[in-house]
Amino acid sequence: MQHVPQELRTTLDKGQPMSWMVAPIRLRRLSDAAVRALIDLPASTPSRRLLADQTAEALAGMSRALEGLALLVTDPTRARSPPS
Repeated sequence: MQHVPQELRTTLDKGQPMSWMVAPIRLRRLSDAAVRALIDLPASTPSRRLLADQTAEALAGMSRALEGLALLVTDPTRARSPPS
């Protein structure tokens, strides 16, 4: 869990806009970094590798959703970050 950004692990705060709604690009970059860290994570057992890989896959999906959200709430010319 330490590779999953804290912003993605927080609970809803009533009355406060969530960071994914306010700054989706920033969270997308954090998600992309977490995906890379999970892929590079050494795993001592096949089950740990599977867990890291599936978590990375879920975060990659969230990253794509955050990119779409960024297109809705920000300047579309700035929403995409360079491919990594």
